Amino acid sequence: MSDAPPMSSHVTGEDLAELRERLLNMQDALVRLLTDPRYLEPTPVPRELAGIDPSRLCMLAQFVHSKRVSKIRQTLPITCSLIGNDGSWDRQFAQHHPSLDARNIANALQFYRFLLRAWRDAPPRHPLLPDIAYCEISLAALTVRRAAAPPCLAVRAAAHSTDQVWGRRSPGVRLRVLTSEAHALLTGQPLAPMADEPINVAVARSRLSGRPALFALRKPVFDLVSALSHWQALGSIGTLTGSLDALAGLEDAGVLEFRVTDNS
Repeated sequence: MSDAPPMSSHVTGEDLAELRERLLNMQDALVRLLTDPRYLEPTPVPRELAGIDPSRLCMLAQFVHSKRVSKIRQTLPITCSLIGNDGSWDRQFAQHHPSLDARNIANALQFYRFLLRAWRDAPPRHPLLPDIAYCEISLAALTVRRAAAPPCLAVRAAAHSTDQVWGRRSPGVRLRVLTSEAHALLTGQPLAPMADEPINVAVARSRLSGRPALFALRKPVFDLVSALSHWQALGSIGTLTGSLDALAGLEDAGVLEFRVTDNS
């Protein structure tokens, strides 16, 4: 039987604080590396991660990158389809735009800005890409926006004829003039033969379904919606009687919102 004194297993608070600090440094270094495009290829690891196999770190970085690209493809499916699958755009994007947020919309917004900058230097290979990307990112942004307020014009029958109606374009609504081909791609509708007239659309979140969609508008309506960037008086209930159903339809679509004030 040995007479040697037992080794002490006592861990001091100072030891725990040091271990915690080391683990936090390792975690911070790992997160930074997994979003650093340099580590999509085997690269020597920094001191904080000494002992980790660079090839394994590369595999993990590639997995994180592929998840990020998948989020962008889910959010901007038609845009990515038109860009193609040559495998180069995602690496270029990663090199200029490290991931800042795990949300789909945040990564898609970064990618959209990347495309806009790229198109300033060279036009896109597919002429429909700017319109498609604009509408898809607008649709995606509306999915995370707070739901609109309940309709106001639904109570118009009980309003006094002298009550004043105010209207404005709903926050988050985007307007675009599309070719018929771009509209068909975005909506999944068949392209009409010999269709070459531009289509005025509003990208809005429907109050009825709660989902974002493209709404085709006649030119006079499109111009009205475009002009209503802030609250403006539209007239009294009495003077708008013939237009209330059309206005209510725009409200149901989430394109416009209204309020009624007592003008008696």
